[in-house]
Amino acid sequence: MSVNHKFKDGEAVLVRMFGTSNKWAPAIITSTIGSSTYLAKLETGETVRRSADQIRHTTPTTTVVSTTPEIPQILHYELESEKSIPSQVQLRRSERNRRPPDFLKYN
Repeated sequence: MSVNHKFKDGEAVLVRMFGTSNKWAPAIITSTIGSSTYLAKLETGETVRRSADQIRHTTPTTTVVSTTPEIPQILHYELESEKSIPSQVQLRRSERNRRPPDFLKYN
């Protein structure tokens, strides 16, 4: 599965939050710092710097028009990667024959 780590200014995304109970927070990309580093503005008005692997594309399901046009308030986000996850995933198990370790042989 290929992950697109390119984001545009003004794009609505989810950014990874550290030290809070919510792992992801809705934000708007404000600028690009480097090849894979972005500044994103949270709904609280705080600006955070995140690497591209700490940002996810989203599809807003409900949007409310904000008083500030550059920061729309998003009520609910859905990760695009969660859409394609099947409800039952069959785990793959190894079928190789395993021998006991040498240190357990007491002969």
